[in-house]
Amino acid sequence: EKENLAGNKICALKLLNNALSLGCTFPQRNIAEAYQLRGIINFELGDFERSIDDINESINLNPKDDKSFFYKGLTESFNSNQKDALNNFEKAIDLNPKEYFYFFSRGFSKYILNQHEEAIKDFDKAIELHPNESDYFFYMRAQSKQFLDQDEEAIKDYDKAIELNPEESDYFYFRGNAKYLLDQYEEAIIDFDKAIELNPKESNSFHKRGESKIFQEKYKESIKDFDKAIELNPEESDYFFSRGYSKFSLGKYKESIIDFDKAIDLNPKESRYFKVRGHSKFSLRKDEEAIKDYDKAIELNPE
Repeated sequence: EKENLAGNKICALKLLNNALSLGCTFPQRNIAEAYQLRGIINFELGDFERSIDDINESINLNPKDDKSFFYKGLTESFNSNQKDALNNFEKAIDLNPKEYFYFFSRGFSKYILNQHEEAIKDFDKAIELHPNESDYFFYMRAQSKQFLDQDEEAIKDYDKAIELNPEESDYFYFRGNAKYLLDQYEEAIIDFDKAIELNPKESNSFHKRGESKIFQEKYKESIKDFDKAIELNPEESDYFFSRGYSKFSLGKYKESIIDFDKAIDLNPKESRYFKVRGHSKFSLRKDEEAIKDYDKAIELNPE
């Protein structure tokens, strides 16, 4: 175990392999702990199959150890088996209902399964048990609330996450996004500014700040943000669409079409791109070409 704590997982794994292969005569509880530890190390090394095998052996030897069920659930979760993960987290919680991270982990699996109301209950419990160093718990609860269109409540959780950890750019970005959805564009821009300050390599922050500026009719400023977003990630179709929309709003129809063309090239299934390109072509009196774009937009989205 000391080898593992020191970070030398491979060495620790070899020691455990040797010990377990010798046919140990230690008490059953100690053997169970050895399998559990080897399962944890295999999990940390990304060998989920061996991890599950070891944890199962540990559970067979000591079915009252909550930690084994937790790590089995964690391994299942990382292996995208969220339903199996839930069952194991529940068993861990039954055995030890005071461990905050068990509730958070179960809540996270429910979040992945889009069970957001139930996820929030688990995040509530995790926060109740561990309120002062749980910025990520508030963040994840906010995420679930946003999926339920509870943006104002989500902002309160983002506020708390930022209070606990003001150096995490994602917290500012998602709080800004919640404010954007509530039409609080000036406040949203302040958050996107901070997100960019903390992480200037994140294209989404520039894009969302640019979109906020569109709603303020600051089209020239928005184009600068979209330019940066595209520089950072030239494969995202919405970035070209948004820049094209700003150019369209400035009456730069030919330039906007170039951006809409690129957006369509990257994602030819998005009806909005054809619709607004049609508007640009109509503004240039290219009526027949505009009609073709409108036809395609209707084909993709007849509603």
